[in-house]
Amino acid sequence: MEILLKKLKDIIPEDRFSADPAITIAHTRDSSFTLTGISSTNFVVVQPESVEEVQSVVRLANDMNVKVVVEGIGSNLVGLTIPRFDEYILLDLKRMTELKIDKDLQVAMIGPGVSHGLLAREAAKHGLKYIGPLAPYSASVIGNIAFTSMKPGATRYGQDQVLGLEVVLPTGDLLHTGTWSLSYLREHAPFYRHIPLLDLTPLFLFTRGTLGIITKAAIRLYPQQERNEILTVGFDDMKRLNEFARRIQYFYIPSTLLAISGSYIPKLLRVPDVKDESVDVEVPEHLLIAEIEGPRDQVEANLRIVNSLIEAYGGSVVTSISKKEIEKMLSPSLYSPRMLQPFGAMLPSICYAAIDKTPYYVQEVRMILKENFDIKTEYVIYYQYLGLNTYIEIDIHYDPTKTDKRKLIAVLKLLSDLKRRYGCVSTSNEEFARTGIYYEIGLGLKKMLDPKGILNPHRLFRDI
Repeated sequence: MEILLKKLKDIIPEDRFSADPAITIAHTRDSSFTLTGISSTNFVVVQPESVEEVQSVVRLANDMNVKVVVEGIGSNLVGLTIPRFDEYILLDLKRMTELKIDKDLQVAMIGPGVSHGLLAREAAKHGLKYIGPLAPYSASVIGNIAFTSMKPGATRYGQDQVLGLEVVLPTGDLLHTGTWSLSYLREHAPFYRHIPLLDLTPLFLFTRGTLGIITKAAIRLYPQQERNEILTVGFDDMKRLNEFARRIQYFYIPSTLLAISGSYIPKLLRVPDVKDESVDVEVPEHLLIAEIEGPRDQVEANLRIVNSLIEAYGGSVVTSISKKEIEKMLSPSLYSPRMLQPFGAMLPSICYAAIDKTPYYVQEVRMILKENFDIKTEYVIYYQYLGLNTYIEIDIHYDPTKTDKRKLIAVLKLLSDLKRRYGCVSTSNEEFARTGIYYEIGLGLKKMLDPKGILNPHRLFRDI
């Protein structure tokens, strides 16, 4: 550690790195600390401000064979930036806040320290709209890209919002994807991702920082529409809600479509910026929130279609919650379900499911956890790819001072079994390791790009 600190002085100003336990302890836990444990404070936090500094730190780590853990803004929920070892570098990227918007091409170029809220606000100043996941204002956009591929519930706009990346590889080399790979276009906003031979952009999405450190990303933006309506529809039966959701996507109507358990709403409204904290809203058991936007006449026509479908599928328009409050639940969310922990702690169980299996999976999970474990749950469902699949998050709320860890581990195992039974795609490391040759190819790429295994070694690849 003494040698490492001495060498860091040559590449990073002393006020931007520290091994003081009073500083490092802030990076040793997150909202899931009761499951993940607390790491040692015996490491050094480094805050680079440029891609050149990131490269220098990574090269030093290679020379000294020191592990590197990467953190964006730090709003994590499941221990993904908490390491499992001693004496390493924690690369804290929150100072890298570059944000440029090309209004003509409708592209934002951002650094890892740019949050969803900041990007949305800056895009709005240019008359543009950012399509992001159901994430809080304070979370890192690039963090979502690296860990979950940033799949929004944007049925109309699609799922692929990333046009190009700047990546520091585990060796310290610099890689650009899309049109950024051509040096004469590097100062411009990318306009085409699929450069001949290989589209390398997806290589660094969803791989949780194991193959490279994303230091810049180009994100698509869209024009703000003439009219925007938020429709909240209540259902007592989840299967009917799901059928309704499939049908309105058939008409290519919603730009964003999500379902949420009705019991979540009163909890979400009881937040500090609401003047009356005794909010008591009666809502149906299941809610579907649809964002409908476009030219004024088109939105009017779409609303007529939607209202006829609501009647056909037995839903009801919910008027007890204002549009203003619902908008705060949409991306980027002020009332973020993922950050809400009314009982002290929350463990999210995430998967991707075929749309026809979605209501059956959600209902069985909630019923089993309630009856067998006495665990309270809420859910959020994003409808994706115009009715092909859903992103499901079942949030398990618990009191960390009272809940036995073994109980939670048993719950996670049960959920894993249920996901397989319903044909859901899990995002866990264990499921990835079960993919056979697919896993072997991924492991081969990891060893090729990171021969010393220094970058985020505790994530994704269990063999390293």
